[in-house]
Amino acid sequence: MKTILVTDTQTPLGMSLLLGLMEAGFNVIAAPTARQEKKAYDRFKKKPLAVVPWNRGSSISAKNVVLACGTHFGGPDAALILSTPEESAVPFRTMKFALIEQIFDTHLKGSLFLLKGLADYMIGRPESSLTLAALSRPKNESPLLDELCRESLVHTVLGLQQLHKASQLHINAVLSRSADPAGVAAFIVKTLSEKCYKSRGRLFYYQWR
Repeated sequence: MKTILVTDTQTPLGMSLLLGLMEAGFNVIAAPTARQEKKAYDRFKKKPLAVVPWNRGSSISAKNVVLACGTHFGGPDAALILSTPEESAVPFRTMKFALIEQIFDTHLKGSLFLLKGLADYMIGRPESSLTLAALSRPKNESPLLDELCRESLVHTVLGLQQLHKASQLHINAVLSRSADPAGVAAFIVKTLSEKCYKSRGRLFYYQWR
């Protein structure tokens, strides 16, 4: 049985992934926002689940998440780092500087911190998988910074794959614009199980138009 880390399980997509992966036979390490109370997962006490809170804007928290993951189920050999739009989209022309900084700190820098830590951790594990799952708004609704953060993370994933191409680490990305988190989650679980351990540097699309 494989062990997988899933971030942002406080979101509809993250929770759907948690349920789908446990049903598929994975041990799951959930990394929700540190603001979510652990008791939100009490209903899964008898399931193969561990919860490690994550402060997205903190590099120290990212390091602690990677260290903590190593103590559960023998450590993860797969990870899904979610990238989802901000809950309230503010037009760029009216956006305050503080909000721009906040979006980059949480949406981009946080994911980069964790990507870096997990890639370093998994490089020494046999046959591991690291996947970015980006859920975006429809093309005509996507705010500038959401688009910028997503594209930055996708190119980071592809760049990391080139750096680690001699290893057994498989790094890929799944992109979707679907408004159905359960549908996206089912696609990601199927893609991860059937393709992500065989592919390197691939972008998988689900309802992307």
